[in-house]
Amino acid sequence: MFGERLLSVGRSSVGGLKGDTMSHTATTNHALQSVLESLAARLDGASIKRSVVEDVLRSAGCAASVRRQVDRLLVEADISVLEDIVVPVEPGPIARSDDEHSPVLAVDPIDAARRRLKLDRSRPPRRLAKILLKPEEEVGLTLLARPDSEPLEPGGFAELSGEAKEAADAMLLHNMGLIHSVAQRLGGQGLEYDDLVASGIPGLVRAIEKFDPYRGLKFSTYAMHWVRQSIGRAIDDEGRLVRLPVYVCASIRALKSAQERLTVDGRPPSWAALAKECRITLEKVEELLRLAPAVVSLDSPVGNDGVTLGDLLDRPIAHHEPVEVRGFDADDLEVLLGDLVPREEDVLRRRHGLRPYDDKATLDEIGQVYGVTRERVRQIESKAITNIRVHLGLESPKVRRKRQWESAALAESA
Repeated sequence: MFGERLLSVGRSSVGGLKGDTMSHTATTNHALQSVLESLAARLDGASIKRSVVEDVLRSAGCAASVRRQVDRLLVEADISVLEDIVVPVEPGPIARSDDEHSPVLAVDPIDAARRRLKLDRSRPPRRLAKILLKPEEEVGLTLLARPDSEPLEPGGFAELSGEAKEAADAMLLHNMGLIHSVAQRLGGQGLEYDDLVASGIPGLVRAIEKFDPYRGLKFSTYAMHWVRQSIGRAIDDEGRLVRLPVYVCASIRALKSAQERLTVDGRPPSWAALAKECRITLEKVEELLRLAPAVVSLDSPVGNDGVTLGDLLDRPIAHHEPVEVRGFDADDLEVLLGDLVPREEDVLRRRHGLRPYDDKATLDEIGQVYGVTRERVRQIESKAITNIRVHLGLESPKVRRKRQWESAALAESA
């Protein structure tokens, strides 16, 4: 299709020449048509390498004027030229946007890359992420980092030196925005934003090691796959307190995606519909749905003021194994409570509605009485219960001495 378009554009261009251009000899017109036919036969879809164009022009022995015409016709036919070699730019008129027949001059990607490196040396690294690279700069930086254009082995990025290292670093810094765009979409899955960004860097580095500038793709298009894969793998490996195999995480994502597609008017689909959509058994659906909810740590920070998730939950104190104490009555309980420091005794009485309090109080209510946080009240309650266990002989002597020391320190602070 693009070959026919190139030939059609070439015929209309030669046929529409007027004035001075009519002085072109028939031989020149024939040479131009021959070059276009050769290029049309060697197109790679909607693109062609600069080395192929130069080879065809060299074989035809064309003049500089024909070279400029070929560049212009390729642009008119919407065919992109992949700059895979350095082409000397011959002096000529400056291209103007209002001149339809202005010549299109070749851009040296190596020179463009070195100009970019020179400009970057005067800027702080954090600002480079906001500067998008031009296609010729991406090609040039890749050729500087890997002159033979061969993919590097994993870890080869760290072994680069000199200008190659500087070019690879420039590719990394200028494309950090790709990592941030993916991290923003994949947040809230068990990893902090900074951890997502850090996990995306190895994927971007691998994309720099393998990027092929001759394929006609922008680097961002190619690198997005590697960045998304790297961040997704980090979420699977580190997003849960209990790690699941990667294939199980992939199955859970597929099941969740099917569940979203089949949800109608807020009503979730049945397990049978999910099993049919995902082509798995009902038992497998039940297992994946049971594993889907992630375990969230109570120590996870909420906001930037140091508050954790546990501070926001009114969770009860974990009860130890039940102990049967025969003959234990209210008077014995009063004796145990009397052995505690006043604050511990009062916190237990308020929390469990013991005399003189009729109703159980929450951690927040007790915290307001003492002017402390709910987490501090929970700690006092936990230590009080531990001290009771010490008095009942349910703790070892070593632990008992430690608890007594802690209780003495707490009494002094009270």
